[in-house]
Amino acid sequence: MINYQDFELVDIRVGTILKVDDFPEAKKPAFKLQIDFGREIGTKNSSVQITKHYKKEDLIGKQVVCVVNFPPKQIGPFVSEVLTLGLPDDSDGVILLSPITMAKIAFFEVKDWEKDYIKQGFSDNPEFETVFFSEKFDKTLLPKDTGIVSVFVGSNVKVGDTVSFENLKLITTRSTGFDHLEFQSLSEKGIKLGYVPGYGDNTVAEFAFGLLLSVCCFPFVERFLMRTTESKRVEISQLMVLKVSIWPAKLSASLVPAGSVSK
Repeated sequence: MINYQDFELVDIRVGTILKVDDFPEAKKPAFKLQIDFGREIGTKNSSVQITKHYKKEDLIGKQVVCVVNFPPKQIGPFVSEVLTLGLPDDSDGVILLSPITMAKIAFFEVKDWEKDYIKQGFSDNPEFETVFFSEKFDKTLLPKDTGIVSVFVGSNVKVGDTVSFENLKLITTRSTGFDHLEFQSLSEKGIKLGYVPGYGDNTVAEFAFGLLLSVCCFPFVERFLMRTTESKRVEISQLMVLKVSIWPAKLSASLVPAGSVSK
């Protein structure tokens, strides 16, 4: 066992991954990382066996936790200068240790009542910072460190709008439709996209049924109007209109007389 004084000798620093290369010479699948630790330590190399859960393109810019005062270790043709820390999982993979950073979420097309509702939802998640805009999506309003963007149907988001935002990882729309997002191009850039598949199911169903009823009634109304003139008195008893009766267990429709009217 080691004592506390031994642990105090371990120099653990946070660095940012600048470059990731394959390491085909390694006995186990691995990547070669180039990590920046700032002016004091500079850039160091590290070999990491993390290919199970990470892709090279996902690691660029990621912050990792490393031991920087171990002696360099020769691994095949590569010299690993720092030990990158991670934890094994149940699938024999490794999850990298990373510092917790506050994720900034920008909400667009937000009404005042929505702000309170959203803030309440994030009240137990201090790692998220929320900013709100009543306007449609506008990249000039977006903070540079934004990680998540939430929009509604009035906002069009294109891949060109995201070029300057390196931390942007997720764009979600608070709607069922997502044709206002440049879906394929954003996905190809590695930005995750989200939508609400079950939004307004009952409302949409009721509206659709109402349209069906309107279509059913239209032929009778049209026939009535065609037979009506300015000088002719029309008996509505001659007109058959659609009556819909809704009962708890069934829906029935029937044609019934509806009284009279004169022009």
